[in-house]
Amino acid sequence: MKTRNTTLVAIGAITLPLLTAVPASAAPKPAAKVQVIRSICPGEVSVSEDGGRVNVTIKNFKASVGPDVNPAEGQKSCGFLVNIHIPQGFTWAIANTDTRATADLDPEVVGEIMQSARMWGSPGADVSTHQFTGHKGNLLFTDKVPVSQLKYARCGAPDLLDLETRIRVTSSDPSGEGWVSLDFPEGGITYSIAYKKC
Repeated sequence: MKTRNTTLVAIGAITLPLLTAVPASAAPKPAAKVQVIRSICPGEVSVSEDGGRVNVTIKNFKASVGPDVNPAEGQKSCGFLVNIHIPQGFTWAIANTDTRATADLDPEVVGEIMQSARMWGSPGADVSTHQFTGHKGNLLFTDKVPVSQLKYARCGAPDLLDLETRIRVTSSDPSGEGWVSLDFPEGGITYSIAYKKC
C-alpha cells in the first residue's frame, strides 16, 4: 500500500471548479482510449480528449442511515475493470485521484469514502480512505502520488486497471440520519494519468 499526500476541500454549495491533470513527467500525452471490460454497477468511464484524465461517474450511488432506513443502505460498493489503450512506446501511471461527493449528515453521523486502484500485474493496490463527520454540502478529496512513488505499467503488458469505490455511513446515535452520494451533476472520480516513454 502506498502513502499518498491528501488534501480535503469542503466546497459547500458552490459549483466545483474544473480539474486539471498534474503532469508527472515531460512526456507528451498520447491519444488514450478507455474500454470497460466489466462493471458491477451502473456508470460510465471515459477519458479526456488530451488523454490526461480518466473520469468515472456512477449512477444511483448513495449510502444512507436513519431510523427508517434499511441497514443495507448504509454501504454501497462499485467497481470497474477497464482497459486503457495507449500507443506503443508509452507507459502510464495514476498520478492523483480527485473524488467529488456531496453529503447531508447529522453531527453524530460519519461518512466514509474509500478508493482503490490496482494495475493488473502489479503487487498490491493504491488505497485511500476519507472520513468526515456531520458534513453538509459538497466535498472534494485529492490524493496525490509522489513522483518517486508512481507505479508505471509494464511496457507491452495489458493495460488493465481495476477500480473500486466504496461509500459508507454510520451513526453512533440510533436516531441519527444522513447520507453520502457521488451521484450529482459534478460528482464522480477523476484519475489523472502520467505518461512516460518506454
